[in-house]
Amino acid sequence: MKNIIKAIREAKKVALFTHITPDGDAIGSTFAMGQLLRSAGIENDIYINEKVPERLKVLEAYGENPYYTELQDNDYDLMLALDCGDLHRLGDFADAFGNFENTAVIDHHVSNPGYAKVNFIEAHGSSTGEAVYNFALQGCFEISSNVASLLYAAITSDTGCFKYSSTTPRTLVAAADLMEKGADYVKICKKLFDTEDIKTLRLKAMATENLQLYHNGKVAVITVTTKDLESHGAIYEDAEGLTDIPRSVSGVEVGIVIKEWKDKTKASIRTNEYVDASALAAIYGGGGHIRAAGLVSEMDVLSLRDDLVANLKDLI
Repeated sequence: MKNIIKAIREAKKVALFTHITPDGDAIGSTFAMGQLLRSAGIENDIYINEKVPERLKVLEAYGENPYYTELQDNDYDLMLALDCGDLHRLGDFADAFGNFENTAVIDHHVSNPGYAKVNFIEAHGSSTGEAVYNFALQGCFEISSNVASLLYAAITSDTGCFKYSSTTPRTLVAAADLMEKGADYVKICKKLFDTEDIKTLRLKAMATENLQLYHNGKVAVITVTTKDLESHGAIYEDAEGLTDIPRSVSGVEVGIVIKEWKDKTKASIRTNEYVDASALAAIYGGGGHIRAAGLVSEMDVLSLRDDLVANLKDLI
């Protein structure tokens, strides 16, 4: 922790990055860090590979920094990646980050190899939001009500509103402190967990209908093609809300959602009790956590499904 605080405190201008297809933890943590640095007089620019997904637009209301999808300049003292488990998941910014002299990472993915010059990885933490919260406290950075809202959103996103096994007593203490600091938790939870547009609800109905079970009902898989999305007037980001459906089926240990993504295929893996999701994802060059991991493959949707199911035979 001391090394990451020192590296950031000594910087005059920082470039902030997060992973491709960003989730609530990625957006919340990155926007929060931007404000923490500005409150300390440290200039910074935020870079995200794509626009903030529609379902996370609520977080923009608490983010004071603009963000960019293309590198604006290179006159930075430090490049900092948040919630990104490995270099290639920085997408279009991976080369710039990998070739830069002074780099740092704040993350919580157990599979993170420590690819920066300075790494702060809370592998047993609930979220990068919680790691940034700890960083702010120990580094004596000001946590405004907007920062509190963003970190609360980050933590709740990655803990499933505190229901996942990654939630610890420390996580709940952090959340309580953020509430006391002015986190807009009612609005955030309503938008993130209790609001769906009609196309997403219909997409979920379709996904549930095509769910298939394997290995005596212990593995559940949903596949989503671009054609499926188009037929429901949906886009790729709308399918992000499908990840917990297969794991929620009674008797299922491993739930997988496989989606066409650009010219590749992406799989999100969730497990309940004993299968290591990150170990399965690692077979394909992916990674993540024990109970939640992901991967990107060159295989088509059905080929990847069959391969994953085959690799799960011994694990199940």
